[in-house]
Amino acid sequence: MTIDFNKQDILNIEKQYRYLEDQVSDLLLFVGHAHSGHSIVGSILDCHQDIVLANEVNIVKAVRLHKLTAIQIEAVLLHEAKSTQEKWLNSAYQYDINSSHQGQIPSHPKIIGDKKAGGTTRIFCNDPWVLDYLLSCYGSRLKVMFVKRNPLDVVAAYSYYMQQPVSQFHVDRYIENLMTVRSIEKQLNKNQFLQVNQDSFIKNPLEQIKLIFKFLSCDGRYSDSKILEWCSIVRDDIKGKSELINLPIDLSSQLEAYL
Repeated sequence: MTIDFNKQDILNIEKQYRYLEDQVSDLLLFVGHAHSGHSIVGSILDCHQDIVLANEVNIVKAVRLHKLTAIQIEAVLLHEAKSTQEKWLNSAYQYDINSSHQGQIPSHPKIIGDKKAGGTTRIFCNDPWVLDYLLSCYGSRLKVMFVKRNPLDVVAAYSYYMQQPVSQFHVDRYIENLMTVRSIEKQLNKNQFLQVNQDSFIKNPLEQIKLIFKFLSCDGRYSDSKILEWCSIVRDDIKGKSELINLPIDLSSQLEAYL
């Protein structure tokens, strides 16, 4: 899902959420590659009472088009998190979690974010001023998270979901996105950027989610048993698309440095 609001739509939404001004602590954005595990991580974070994550709104696209203010960014994300009917349905996988605050909108959320990783990265790659603009709006309150997946799986997933034979284009897209992520990381301080490795997350989701909550200054509210309950949707038998799609050696060899 990517929003397609004009400026008047955004102004109308802003009026509904004007009470948010000066209430939200941080803006959380995901960067990286599509089909890398951001959905399952985002769906669990959305269980937290203080966090509201919209599912793939591509808010930076709206920022690029309309230069939204901070309150407009937050209003649009809250509006979309509240209004979406599909909730956490991505690529035929359902990530709804019962007995949590997922999909519920607190009156004064601490963190508001957008789970759209690939689209966000492409905009930062092609229009670097958008990141500069967001930093001017949020400063150190801008948080960025990157879920790093095996590059062979990412490239194979590009091919699979684009319904194209795997090619140099997919390898180049992976490398360009990764270089953009590293450039973003250099522009932020260590308290603003967090990398989560997908393999580590699958092996120990409790540890990784607690690490993310600490990064977002939202730790300590929930017991380990409650977080484990949310993490029950994490499967340890996930097979990467590289097991279905064979990458030619001339392409896979280019990715070895990024494993």
